[in-house]
This record gives sequence, structure tokens and C-alpha cells, in this order.
Amino acid sequence: VAGWFAFSALVQPGAEDPVRAVSQSLASAGLAFLLVNALWQHMPLKRACLVGAIAACGLNLLALSPDSWLAIAIGSVAGVLVGYPVIQRIDRLIASRR
Repeated sequence: VAGWFAFSALVQPGAEDPVRAVSQSLASAGLAFLLVNALWQHMPLKRACLVGAIAACGLNLLALSPDSWLAIAIGSVAGVLVGYPVIQRIDRLIASRR
């Protein structure tokens, strides 16, 4: 998670670049997905998704740019929406092999 966060913060385009919002959304989505993946083993998946989205949004707002909060929030929610079914499927596969 720390590696992804550092990479996404370093490759941010300039402040006036129109690609910046997309870049920040992708960074937030990736961080949210990684956080959900890390947290679901320690708490229920739905709670891990909630905590992952809030944490990714908060961390990116602090480190990247508070003025693009909408792109960061959308990216965080998108990362969770992708992560939930993927991790749910992984959890079922692991449970079926026990």
C-alpha cells in the first residue's frame, strides 16, 4: 500500500494538466482496493470496504490535493466497488479449499 501510494503521488501531472483528476482517481481507486485487501482478513468485508474507502480518501486528500476532492472520492468508491466482489470471490475460493 505504501509503495502504491508513493508511486501515485510521484507521477502526478502538473496542477493545470487535465489528466490530473483521472490520475488522482486511479491512485485513490488503487489505494482503496489495496486497503480493502489488507483489512478483510482482520474484519468483516463490508466493514473493510468502508474503512478502506474512508482511509484512501483521507490519505489522498492529505497528500495529493484537497482541491480535487471529488475525483479522489470517486476513485476511492470505485476501488471499493471493484474490490468487494473480487475479494468476496477470493474468500469463497479459499473457503472451498479448506
